[in-house]
Amino acid sequence: MRQIDFSEKRALAAAEVIPFPVDRHLVFIRQTARILERRQGIAAERFWKTECRRLYGRLQVQGLAEAEIRAEIERFAAAVHGEMRRAAWAEWQRRYPDGDAA
Repeated sequence: MRQIDFSEKRALAAAEVIPFPVDRHLVFIRQTARILERRQGIAAERFWKTECRRLYGRLQVQGLAEAEIRAEIERFAAAVHGEMRRAAWAEWQRRYPDGDAA
């Protein structure tokens, strides 16, 4: 077993952790979108705020700076809303396969 000398320990301590981008966590995004689709009004707003706060805390623990956290949350929000639009469009196409909503 090789020993790490002091200079290597300092290099390891200064290593930067790069978290996986939140807007790429497809399961998390889809689960969040499905829950938001089922809730309305205050319940939906409460759920959304809770999820964003949890995400904020998780990213803070991972050591991200305030600006990075806010950017990640914005990307997450865009991904969730995009998933909701995609699901709504897929449902519309399923209901009206010929494109005729009348």
